[in-house]
Amino acid sequence: MNFLNPIAGIVAALIAVPLLVLLYFLKLRRRPLRVSSTLLWEQAGADLQVNVPFRWIKFSFMLLLQLATLLALLIALARPAIDLSRPTSKRVVILIDRSASMSAQDGPLDPASGKPITRLEDAKAKATETAISLLRSRGGEVLVAQFAARASVVQNFSSLQGDLTAAIAGITATDQPADLRAAMALLEPLALTADQPDAPSSAAAESELLTVLILSDGGPTSNQVAVVASGLDVRLVRCGPPPRAADAALAAAAPSPASTPPSLSGPAPSGPGPAAEPSALAATALDRPTNRGIVAISAKRDGDDPATIRVFVRAISTARRADTAPLRLALDGRDAASATLEFVPTPGSPQYLQASATLSVTSNAGGVVTVSLPPGDALVADDQVSAIVSPLKRPRTLLVRPTASVTQKDVFTDILGQMEFASLAIVDALPPEAASGETADLLIFDRVQPPPGLRVSSIILDAGLPLTAGRSIRIAQADAATTMRPVAWKRTHPVLRYVGLDSLLASPASWLAIDTAPSTVSPTAAEPPEKIETLAEGPRGPIIQLVETPATNVRHVVVGFDLAGSNWQVDVSFVVFIANAIDFLTGKSDRDSGRSFTTNQEITVAALPSATAITLTGPIDRTISLLRPASSAPSQSPPVASQASTERSVPFGLLERAGLYRATGAAPPGDALAVNLVSEAESSVVTSDTLDVISGSGDRAGTTSASASTGGPREVWHWFVLAALVLSTLEWLAFARTMRG
Repeated sequence: MNFLNPIAGIVAALIAVPLLVLLYFLKLRRRPLRVSSTLLWEQAGADLQVNVPFRWIKFSFMLLLQLATLLALLIALARPAIDLSRPTSKRVVILIDRSASMSAQDGPLDPASGKPITRLEDAKAKATETAISLLRSRGGEVLVAQFAARASVVQNFSSLQGDLTAAIAGITATDQPADLRAAMALLEPLALTADQPDAPSSAAAESELLTVLILSDGGPTSNQVAVVASGLDVRLVRCGPPPRAADAALAAAAPSPASTPPSLSGPAPSGPGPAAEPSALAATALDRPTNRGIVAISAKRDGDDPATIRVFVRAISTARRADTAPLRLALDGRDAASATLEFVPTPGSPQYLQASATLSVTSNAGGVVTVSLPPGDALVADDQVSAIVSPLKRPRTLLVRPTASVTQKDVFTDILGQMEFASLAIVDALPPEAASGETADLLIFDRVQPPPGLRVSSIILDAGLPLTAGRSIRIAQADAATTMRPVAWKRTHPVLRYVGLDSLLASPASWLAIDTAPSTVSPTAAEPPEKIETLAEGPRGPIIQLVETPATNVRHVVVGFDLAGSNWQVDVSFVVFIANAIDFLTGKSDRDSGRSFTTNQEITVAALPSATAITLTGPIDRTISLLRPASSAPSQSPPVASQASTERSVPFGLLERAGLYRATGAAPPGDALAVNLVSEAESSVVTSDTLDVISGSGDRAGTTSASASTGGPREVWHWFVLAALVLSTLEWLAFARTMRG
């Protein structure tokens, strides 16, 4: 038996025992009284003999009972504990899980804060008690390690209680998924040292099995099964509530392991556990905090409407009955959209319910898209996810006009001058490198028919378009005296959004027609026919069409009437049309997908040419200097303090905490980083009493299961409190009997 708090018991004993014994040394101060006879006062005389000071105390059954009662209370105050487990080795590894699910607030209430303690706090308390108990009962050395997405040693083997407790207290939480495989790889060199068959007898501690105590909630760790090397005796100390009924059913349905080592504490711990009745576990599960977490996000500009950012979100809920939750979408901190998630059961995932939703927001400038669930559940890290969407791309634009109009300034060139282009050039002939997309992102043909085989999207005004398979789009015209008004148009299409064609009038009347006569384009069997969509219709046929080539993902907007012969150029709807068409044709690229990272993903950013350091601010603050010491110079040369590094790719490694970061000194788009958890395994906050691992030296010989443990010695102070109550009752009965004479 060990004492977890012996100092308190010793101090209390030094104070209480002398006080109790001193009471029996006290001399009674009686008042002298004259009586007629002492016959009836013989017993009083006997008491006088007992209370003579400086005399040895005579035997007293009452004193023995009182001392026994006090001793039982003092032992209870010292927190006695017994260890029922099988013996551990002289060298023990305490491996603490600090993954995201270990931050779940589903433990008992903390008296200081009034909030539930996290699983990590429970693990650290159990680790501290276990380390102290091992040092006092068995001696030896203890190593403290931690793991999440990566594993590391916090304190090497030590027998100093202060070093171990300080190392355990310094372990912090992360928002990363757990990777038990990485933890076992960290301990593999220790296993190889402990499993030497020819180890010398003087190093017995090195030749026995190395005990590894994993303090974890036992939830899913990774898609790959961890391999435990020979020489490791792995035992799980579950932290967190007992497994739920559904989780226990899954464990029961799993194949039985080849071998199951005994528990660290021997018999199964009392209280609800994997062997409890499913109904009891289900009742316990209903009392636990529900966790709702976002496990997937995808933000991308709409292919047909690049100004619209569509955000897909998938979330899970650990509720055991129908559950709903509001979902909020914000752009740069301003509310933009909302939805209600309805969580439903999903086949194959009995541990939780699932829901999904798609929200949208319109923005040319882009920004930080944040989707959030209401706070207050078991886990905070998965309540909010973010992605960074870049502004719409500013295209390199080439305007192709007839030779006589290249230097001409008119309404159309004034309109284009107000648009945001990376560059705008006006030519009378299309260069080959521009047609292939090397020097241009957008082509505008003004009364010039483009050549066949374009690899760049374009706007074509008052000209035809060569197609594949011997086809082409041409402009058909009526008599010069005729006029044309649109009769219908797709008002909801991105190209014609907010474009009113009611007042459009063009002369002569014209429309777009498909010419099936042989063209200059040789048909190619590998290229499918273009998709042609009519956006606006005139009395005799289409006047605005969208042509898309699926093979090359190139699109063309074709206008089938003469702008100079219409009143459209002076109408505001024409400006809106040109802006919509530019956004529509240049917005479909991978660059328009929202950028985000996960907490187990390596992050590398590019530094600005003038930057000397990159400072990261957010949930984690970090500064990386881009200056390196210069090579030593001869004494006669002037000293050089430092020189800028030529390497401009700066690795930040893993960011353990989820959230938004700003990287000062980094080149866009790396100056803003969105880091999310998005892990079903962590958001499900599943607990388990077993860990399925592969035993053997990498030979995958069989599956072992690390059994559950109470996490340290079993305290028995309540037994001594009960014994003190029994002894005090006996003392009272003895005193009452003595008084009755």
